Amino acid sequence: MRRLPGIIVPLSVVVGLLAACGDTSESSSTTGVSTTLPDTVTVESTVPDTVPATTVPDTTVGPTLPAESVRVAAYFVRDELLAVAGRDVSGWDGVPVMEAVLAGPTPEEAARGLMTMIPEGTEVLGVDVQGSEATVNLSSEFESGGGSLSMTMRVAQVVYTVSQLPDVDTVRFQIDGEPRTMIGGEGIMVDPASRESFTEGVLPNIFLGEPFDGDELTNPIVIAGMTNAFEATVNYQVLAADGTLITEGYTTALCGTGCWGGFYAEIALPEGTVGPVTLKVFDYSEADGTTVLDLQQITLR
Repeated sequence: MRRLPGIIVPLSVVVGLLAACGDTSESSSTTGVSTTLPDTVTVESTVPDTVPATTVPDTTVGPTLPAESVRVAAYFVRDELLAVAGRDVSGWDGVPVMEAVLAGPTPEEAARGLMTMIPEGTEVLGVDVQGSEATVNLSSEFESGGGSLSMTMRVAQVVYTVSQLPDVDTVRFQIDGEPRTMIGGEGIMVDPASRESFTEGVLPNIFLGEPFDGDELTNPIVIAGMTNAFEATVNYQVLAADGTLITEGYTTALCGTGCWGGFYAEIALPEGTVGPVTLKVFDYSEADGTTVLDLQQITLR
């Protein structure tokens, strides 16, 4: 997800510049030099018959450089719950962000169980952001087919994807330009919709929002997401390619055991650790404290 806390480390650099400037002047006097000026001074100016043409530099604008790409979250579905994948798009604009979702999972992601509930042929006709609210205009295909689960998940895909835009908290829907307060015959309320509207039955009990599966390994690994885990505890492990444990630990979410809260942690790795590694986040059973529940895992290259 891109709506996550960041860490800003101020760096002050003081550079002293020392400039030394010396002034050297020379004076001389000459005796016996006449200062008498002639009565008239003749100045000859030669102007050419023709003035050469002025050369104007070429001001043709070169090719437009592509906008700097940003890494965003594209929300899909796995095992009837929300899942996420990383996408590179051309800036923080709602249309390319939505188009990344409408394109669907890659074949490799589909092989790992990712799918979309958004009907094929759906187009994004516009995304308008006003303050903390975004209005998404989709083509009529968005409402076609499916049942209650399909309609709920497709709306959640849009809400989570669009609400990662800077400052956006709520999302309104239009279908072919017509405002909607409900989507589909199932009457999914979107007046407006927020992430909080789609948690229970939509998110896995531990939802790992970042990093994304297949991302480049960093040190530390920054993890963030949402959870309703027991006592708000999210456990993590990092394993080498051969299964050897590299490090493990836990972090505490802002809420849990009956409420959803965000979690965040920086996982320091031993110096020299290289990918690929497997990152696991999970909960331990309340009953025995050892059984692993709600396992989510990804590979970092």
